[in-house]
Amino acid sequence: MNIEGLREQFDDLGVDATEEVLERCLEICKTYDLDDAAEFVEKWMAYSISNLNGAEPTVEYLNEMENKQYKNVQRKVLKRSSQKESRLKIYNRGNDDEMNEEENELLGSYVTLTPKNDKKSASRLHIGTPDMKSTNTFSPVSYSPLTTTKRSRIESGKTGNVVCTFGNFSSTASNIVKSSETVTISLANLYGTQWMDDKVKFMTTSMNDGQYVTERIFKLGHEFLRKIVVDEKLNDQITLSHCDELSQDNVKCLGKIVCGGRSEKLDQKSCTFIGFDENKLRITQLDMTRLKTPVNIFPGQVCVLDGTNPRGKNFTITELHAERILENCTYPSRLTEPLSFVIGSGPFTSDDNLSFEYLDKLIENCQNNKPDVLILTGAFFNAKSKLIFDLATEVDEHFRKMLNSMSDKLGDGTKIVIVASHDDINSSACFPTRSYGFSNKKGFSNNIFLAPDPCILNVNGIKIAMTSVDVTKHLADSEFCMNAGGDKIRRYINYLFHQKSFYPLFPPKMPTDIRLLHEYATINEIPHIFIAPSDMKYYMRDFNNCLCLNPGRIKNENSDGTFARVIVQPPPRENNVKGISSWISGQIVYL
Repeated sequence: MNIEGLREQFDDLGVDATEEVLERCLEICKTYDLDDAAEFVEKWMAYSISNLNGAEPTVEYLNEMENKQYKNVQRKVLKRSSQKESRLKIYNRGNDDEMNEEENELLGSYVTLTPKNDKKSASRLHIGTPDMKSTNTFSPVSYSPLTTTKRSRIESGKTGNVVCTFGNFSSTASNIVKSSETVTISLANLYGTQWMDDKVKFMTTSMNDGQYVTERIFKLGHEFLRKIVVDEKLNDQITLSHCDELSQDNVKCLGKIVCGGRSEKLDQKSCTFIGFDENKLRITQLDMTRLKTPVNIFPGQVCVLDGTNPRGKNFTITELHAERILENCTYPSRLTEPLSFVIGSGPFTSDDNLSFEYLDKLIENCQNNKPDVLILTGAFFNAKSKLIFDLATEVDEHFRKMLNSMSDKLGDGTKIVIVASHDDINSSACFPTRSYGFSNKKGFSNNIFLAPDPCILNVNGIKIAMTSVDVTKHLADSEFCMNAGGDKIRRYINYLFHQKSFYPLFPPKMPTDIRLLHEYATINEIPHIFIAPSDMKYYMRDFNNCLCLNPGRIKNENSDGTFARVIVQPPPRENNVKGISSWISGQIVYL
C-alpha cells in the first residue's frame, strides 16, 4: 500500500486526487490495516455516491468517512471484546518473580520503575514489546504496548552493506579514537550569521514581517545583478523597472515568484510575479512562451526577469536570472588529524512504535566503529504518534536519560550532536526550531551538543550545515519545470545556495515563523558539508565544492534504513585543484 497505488486507482475512476488527499487516504489505510488500495477506493466511491452525491475526495470528506465507517465499527468491536475479557492483557518481559537483581539494576539505569503504591497499578506498565528478544535500553515506560506492529525490519540481511560511496573512503581512518578534548563543536559564525537560542521568542506577531521579506528581496537582487554584470561584462549600472509598467523594450525587474489564482500548484497559467517596491504592491502575470532556456522555478523564489510588458498586465519573459556568485568557506587549516562522523536521521519511531530499536542498533554500530562525532537529526518523540500520551514518564525526563545513556555507551571519545525537529512533542513546534531545552541541566552529559534547526556547526574548523526539515522533497513537490533536464537533486540544493536560505519555499509546508526564518535560517557561505535528510533516495554528492548528502532514514517504512559515515582528512595544499573529494570521503550504509 502506497500513494502511487492509490493514485492509480483514483485515476482509473477518473478522479483527480490531490497529494494531501492521497496522504490522508494512506494514513487511514495504515491506521486500520487496509492493504488493498482498490478496495479502499471502491469504499470511498460507494460512500461518496450514497452520502455526498458523488463529490470528489477532500480531507474533510475523508475524515467524515473515517468517523462513520471505521471508527464506529472499531468501537463496537472493542466493546464486545471488553465484555468477553475479565482483565487487561499485560505485555511485559515476564513475571516479576523471574526478574533477577541484575536485570532490575540494568533496567533501573535506563527507565523509571513505578513504585507499587502509585495511583496507577504497576502491573499495567509495559517495558519493551512482546515480540522483542531483549530489552531495548531506550524504550520508555508505558501504560500500553509500545508497538502494535507484528514484525520488525531490524533483522535484515542487508545490514552493513554499502549502497553509496563518495571519494576515497578508508574505513581504517574511522577507527582512530581520540579524546573528547580533541574535538571542539560550536555554532559557526559566517558573516555575522546568528542561530537560535533558548531566549528567542517564536510565533509572535510583528508589524515588521513585511520588511524582512522586502529586505531579503533587495539583498538577493543586488547579488543577482552583480553576477549579471560579471557574466555580461557590463560597464554601466543596471537600471531596474517595475514589473507592471508599460514597456515595449526589454527591461529588468526584481521580485518574487508566487502561485496566483486558485491553483494549489505552480504551473504556466498560475505563475505570478510580485515586483519589488517598498511603497506599493506590484503584481503581474508571467508569460514564458518566449523563454528559450529551461524553466526551473518555485513559489517564493527571488529572481531578476528580462522581458517586456506591452499592456502592463502580462510580463513576457525572455530571460530569468536566479543565481549569484557563490562563496565557499575557507579550508580548515587547523585540522591536523582525520575526523570521523556518523550521521543518522529520524524519525526514530513511528505512529505505532516507540521502542527505539533502530536507534539502539545505530548506537551499537557506533560502539564498534568509534566515530569522533555522532550527528542525529530528529524527530525523536513525534507529536503525531498514537502512543506518545501513554508514556508513564515525562518526555523530557526520559529524553534526558536516553541522551545520558548514549553518552555512557559511546564514552568520552565520541561527541553527540542532537539537532532539534519541529515535529517533536518537546520542541518549539515551528521552524526554525530552538534546540531541545531542559529546565534542569544538572547531571547532563558534557559530551552532548544540542543544536537548533537549522544551523551550521564548526567542528575543528569544518563547517557542517544541517537541518531536520525535508526541504528537498518540499521543493520537488512545489517546483514548476519546463524543458528541464539534468540532475534534480543538484537543482534543489542550488535553490538553497543561490537563495541563501535553508527554506526558500513560500508559502511553507509546515508551521514557520517568517521573522525567524530570515534571521536564523540563512546560508551566507557554502559549507564544507551539507546534511539534508529526506524521504527521497539517499545520495552523497559534490555540489559547488560541498559534500551534500541525504543519509536516508534510520527507520524507513518501505525499505531498509540507512545512515552515513564521513571521514574528513586534513586538506592538502592543492585542494583548490582536486576539490572536496580529495580530503572528504563517505559512505551510506544499511543499518
